[in-house]
Amino acid sequence: MTLTPDELLSQFRGLLDAYRAVRDPARVGEGNLRCDQCLDCKRCRFCVQCLRCDDCSNCEQCEDCVRCTRSRLSRGCSACSFVEFSDACEDSQYLVLCLACVRCEQCLACVGLEGESYCILNQRYSRKEYFLVAQALKKRLEEQGPTLLAELAEASRGRWPGGGRASPGLFAEVKGLVRGVIEGPPPTEPEDEDPWIDGVVPARVE
Repeated sequence: MTLTPDELLSQFRGLLDAYRAVRDPARVGEGNLRCDQCLDCKRCRFCVQCLRCDDCSNCEQCEDCVRCTRSRLSRGCSACSFVEFSDACEDSQYLVLCLACVRCEQCLACVGLEGESYCILNQRYSRKEYFLVAQALKKRLEEQGPTLLAELAEASRGRWPGGGRASPGLFAEVKGLVRGVIEGPPPTEPEDEDPWIDGVVPARVE
């Protein structure tokens, strides 16, 4: 029997799937629709390589997420859509590399924000500035993604990457939760100005 390397790997993965189904059928999950290589997920649809997610759809390589849509490489998020490389975020959309953000939209590399939009490193930007800066930064983040995701996971567990010196006033405790502090009003823009820049669109999970 002659097999190409691709054929061998494909058939080996089939053996692994069959072995897993017999050895530990509960880990395949319950009530899922067309999910691929997911474990311990429930009521999920069209997800790939997710772990312990519940009621998510079209997500990729997410862990412990609930009711998320079109997200990838995120962990412990709830009711989010189009989030990437993020951890412990809630009710938010279009986040990249964010931790513990709630009801936020279009944020990049932010921590502990609530109800904010168009922020980078916990600083507000105009919509036009945001997309210009975010698009350039996101290309670089894609290269560092797995390492950054591991650091986020450690931080969410209370183990901080070492070395940095914190600046005072960046965070405050609000009703028992630590939240980011952003000073000043949101940037203002002319009503008739188009917020989109030619050739620059918000990052989306395909």
